[in-house]
Amino acid sequence: MSKIRTFFLIGLIVLLIGIVIGFIGMIVPGSSLLASSQFFLIVSMIIMLWGYVITLDNIDRNVTRNVELMESLLDTLGKGQK
Repeated sequence: MSKIRTFFLIGLIVLLIGIVIGFIGMIVPGSSLLASSQFFLIVSMIIMLWGYVITLDNIDRNVTRNVELMESLLDTLGKGQK
């Protein structure tokens, strides 16, 4: 499974936990569960964004490597035509 899917699934699980805590916080009066649910929302967003950043970093590395290989191939083709 790719890294972005893993981070996205972990973020969704944390988000679902936050939603459940939020619903319980609406039912139980005088509890701080609503604030806790907001914390879980923020944490889930950070996890999902971190997965996205890691994936973009991997894509950038692959593109850089492919560009270097293409330049090497073009140099080889240029030398072969001379």
